[in-house]
Amino acid sequence: MLLKNSLFIKKKKSIAAKTKYVEFNSRTISTATVPLVAWYDFSDISTLYQDQAGNTPVTAALQPIGKINNKAKAAGVSSKRLGTALHATDNDHRPKFQKGSLPRQQAAKFDGVDDFLICNTTTGNANGSNSLSSTTLNTSALTMYFVVLSDNATITSNETVFSFMNSNESSFKFLIDHATDHWAVIAGDAAARTNTVINSGVDVETGTSSPELWCVRYKGGVGSGTSLLLKNGVKKGIANGSGDDLDFDMSTNDAAVQVSVGCKLSASGGSALENYDGQVYEILVFDGQVSEKVHLEVIGSLIKKYDITILTS
Repeated sequence: MLLKNSLFIKKKKSIAAKTKYVEFNSRTISTATVPLVAWYDFSDISTLYQDQAGNTPVTAALQPIGKINNKAKAAGVSSKRLGTALHATDNDHRPKFQKGSLPRQQAAKFDGVDDFLICNTTTGNANGSNSLSSTTLNTSALTMYFVVLSDNATITSNETVFSFMNSNESSFKFLIDHATDHWAVIAGDAAARTNTVINSGVDVETGTSSPELWCVRYKGGVGSGTSLLLKNGVKKGIANGSGDDLDFDMSTNDAAVQVSVGCKLSASGGSALENYDGQVYEILVFDGQVSEKVHLEVIGSLIKKYDITILTS
């Protein structure tokens, strides 16, 4: 039986023993290493609601997703989690629940026009009335996982899957870069008016039922040689820019402090920019550097869960 709030990893009792997949509780990850502050799992229908208030559960394909709970709360993280949920205020902005070829390949389908989900200090989904989160995310030590599938091989403008912003409007984005049609991450320092980019150098995949798994591992600064962007567990990132660390204080009571899926938001939180056209299956954000053991376990569990092709180079 598959239990919610669990990751599933391959465990071999012996060389000759039959391979089994067992529950790996995310509480173990967060307490043993660094906090898991965001876990948006669109494959877990129990976390999805059609309305912003969370009164009407999602029960079938093509229903709107008005709210998704942050499973990091259930994983033992309290004040540091990036809000309790993401939501969309009205039906026009809500992605649709989509089922795939496998039972666990369930996702949110964003339309590339005006679909997005958000959490900030004014949405009612923050940890407190004056704070989205007690944490300060820092690009010297940050680990994130994204299971996605774009609907387009080429795009005419940037498409952002995941973004967060602090009160001075510095922002992080995981996106498709329209200049190259590659997956990339951008950390923007608003004060210095600079962007540091890790470009994957890999074309966007389309026309396949199997999603892509991307991992961002910041170790030593956003532009340092030890910061990585990996596809299906293999390094693909090409880093450029400085190795400066960027702080994203998510505790300030300011409308600009926000987290979004499906777009980049304006500083006021009102206008959606760089809308994403494609599927989002799952997003995990760890507030620090996870151990190599935990990293391999998370990668392995997501590859198995979504039937993702394993890369060797």
